[in-house]
Amino acid sequence: MSNKTPSFRQLYSTDYNIKSSVQMIFGSLLFQVIAYYGFEQQILPPLVAILAVLTVIGIVWFATRYNLIMSTFRDGITITGKILDLETVTASSGKNNRRRYTYYGKFAYTVQGQPHEIRMRIADNPHLMGLKEEEDIELVLREEKPKTVFIKMLYLS
Repeated sequence: MSNKTPSFRQLYSTDYNIKSSVQMIFGSLLFQVIAYYGFEQQILPPLVAILAVLTVIGIVWFATRYNLIMSTFRDGITITGKILDLETVTASSGKNNRRRYTYYGKFAYTVQGQPHEIRMRIADNPHLMGLKEEEDIELVLREEKPKTVFIKMLYLS
């Protein structure tokens, strides 16, 4: 079965893990270049070793998540689930009381007669993305891994 898969741009803007792993890879590579030209030779080897390890961790993290998403969309099935709840968590930080918002959704769906509920993080404000409580939604998953679920409209928009 060959289904539509998300582009890299869609993955980067939708999936928190993909975005974080890419930032980890390029951030540590950039800092290695800066460290090479800006630090003394005594500090350089341990610093570059730590940054190299972070780069490798980022690459493994990215490859694992990318493969999971792509194989799920390519080989998985689309089912209809229900949005049970949309939650906004607000956290204040710093002297300026800057607010940071994190969005979560709770979804219910049935795979092979087994009911499942999952709570997952959503990249942006769910109301702006067209998600509404108590509505049906298309989810993509693999039958052998029913707890690994992706919201089809967010990844393929």
